Amino acid sequence: MKYQYYFAPPRQDGGKWLLLLNGFPGSSFDWHHQVTYFEKRGYGLIVPDMLGYGGSSKPTDVEAYRHSLIANDLKDILDAEGIQRAVVIGHDWGTLATARLLAYYPERVQAMGLLTVGYLAPPPPGVKIDMDACNEASKKAFGYEVLGYWEFFSAPDAPEVIMSHLDTFLDMAFAADPEIWKTDIAPTGAVRACLTSGKTYEQATWLTPQERARITETLRKGGFEAPTNYYKVHTSGLQSKDDERTTTFVEYYVFHDLIWILHAEIPPERRVLPNIPVFFGDALKDHIAREELFLGALGIPESPLKGENVTRKDFDACHWLMMEKPDEVSQALHEWVESF
Repeated sequence: MKYQYYFAPPRQDGGKWLLLLNGFPGSSFDWHHQVTYFEKRGYGLIVPDMLGYGGSSKPTDVEAYRHSLIANDLKDILDAEGIQRAVVIGHDWGTLATARLLAYYPERVQAMGLLTVGYLAPPPPGVKIDMDACNEASKKAFGYEVLGYWEFFSAPDAPEVIMSHLDTFLDMAFAADPEIWKTDIAPTGAVRACLTSGKTYEQATWLTPQERARITETLRKGGFEAPTNYYKVHTSGLQSKDDERTTTFVEYYVFHDLIWILHAEIPPERRVLPNIPVFFGDALKDHIAREELFLGALGIPESPLKGENVTRKDFDACHWLMMEKPDEVSQALHEWVESF
């Protein structure tokens, strides 16, 4: 696999490294405000286009998006740059990549930052996501199907439908009124219906024309065949099998003309939040990935992000908080990073 990433060494030897991980449907560009902020202050930065996005490889095989493999890829990036430990910060699906990197390779994670979604620990073996149950539970608790859109993103024709209506899709994603996520994105069938109906949306003013153009160009080049695999790996059951195995590829060696694979398991003690510095930034106007909604839809009754090692901050922002409130988010992260 090939990963493209932004790299800037710390100004001083021994300075902290930040590894920033984007979600769907993004790229390293999602962090451009934070890159500018932290680079000016001398921090080391590694900001990859996550697998399937931007200039990184875009495998269409759903298997490639198993969390154990992505965690191994991120470790390999750190190895390639000679970085032993980093402060790892994820957004959206990037939060899950952050949590799995911590679970598989805790020695490489100095601290963990999560923006939206919350902390999703590796589930016990045998636990699988039941999308029907998730949607039924969230509709009962919150009045709408929080994760109903997973059905569309998992559909074989979703990439083609999105690309055929890309401008409308981005208008929805960056809508001026975040409330439309409740009605036009979250419920089962809503995204497809709204894309194909010709419905229009006013775009948020915080997204500049230049940012919109950059995002559009990146997605037109890369398409959605690869990015939607982040949903398919769950809805297909492949991620559940990956969690049951709780393994990642560590080393290959040849013995008696056979290729053997050594595995590293996640022991039970790593299935809970470790005692390292943790930052969680919740987006109060995110009507899908806000912690209460997302974890509630998955049947997780309360936040695991508790304790003296956890710093929590609520932002009056939509899903894209690091772009909508760049100064506020950057300053909050900076204050947290300076606390350890």
